[in-house]
Amino acid sequence: MTPPPGPGADRGTDRVREKEPIDPWLRPAFGVRLGGYGFRHSGDGKTRWNEGEAGGIGLFSTLDFTHYWFAELGIDFYTATDGAVKREGIDRTTGSTVAAVGFRFAPHFVFTPYAQIGGGFDITKFEAKDEGISGTRLDGLAFVGLGGEFNIRDHAKLGLNFRVLAAGYPGLQQSEEGSSDPARVVHDFGVASQFQLFFRYAL
Repeated sequence: MTPPPGPGADRGTDRVREKEPIDPWLRPAFGVRLGGYGFRHSGDGKTRWNEGEAGGIGLFSTLDFTHYWFAELGIDFYTATDGAVKREGIDRTTGSTVAAVGFRFAPHFVFTPYAQIGGGFDITKFEAKDEGISGTRLDGLAFVGLGGEFNIRDHAKLGLNFRVLAAGYPGLQQSEEGSSDPARVVHDFGVASQFQLFFRYAL
């Protein structure tokens, strides 16, 4: 007859369970994105979002701390659209460096929405050819955003995001008719809307 197990019989199993790894995180990912933005301005009784309009491409990386919380660091390059250059008389090429923290609402679903808040800075090279003006300036920016991604596979994500930015940018102030004052570049500050599509690969 086999004696019943003693009080210490399950201790070996308990030790094994204690050594089982908890869901490993600090998961990095890398991605590419493309999109554009435009600043808000009013005129003729209408509000438009095409001041300083630009489009471009960017590279970014994310680091997941948990299934829900993550950080992001990105570099984007934008050039003014032809329409913006014709309307405003100034060409812009901008490099942006941004960092953000975000929260995913449903990380295990096919589509995962998220929210972000972040900031960074822009370096913009500008040129007003007709006025013979050119230069480079540095501006700060801050943003909040909403987005989402399709979890194609465990590693591959395809998504989009929408951001509202507050940022500075160089603008051209034309001389008034009959004035001898030359046109000049001024520092404008405004709110812009930004839309991006992206592909992200998680390691």
